[in-house]
Amino acid sequence: MEESYQILQYLPNRFKQRDEQEYIEFLWEAFESNYQNEKYQFAFIAYHMLFMSFVYFTIWQIKSVESIAPVHQKQVLTYLKLTGLKLGLLINFNEALIKNGITRIVNNL
Repeated sequence: MEESYQILQYLPNRFKQRDEQEYIEFLWEAFESNYQNEKYQFAFIAYHMLFMSFVYFTIWQIKSVESIAPVHQKQVLTYLKLTGLKLGLLINFNEALIKNGITRIVNNL
């Protein structure tokens, strides 16, 4: 819990767009409520989404499909190239274990 408060200190006071502010507030509330209710696996996901939003990743492609197709990876890579970002995540929630549904996409690292 202490680490999550440290992340909160790095968040900007103002965001360029209102939906960015709402997204971060949603992640923070999801983290706090799940942690307080001892739903640690959901708190863990919210924590890492919050952390990665600011430190590592900006492009997220979220799917719920039977399997990730090459076209899904190409979509994320295209988004990365268009924005000039280096890293992205392709997340498939249709997996028994969430760690099996996460694919890291890299643009010229």
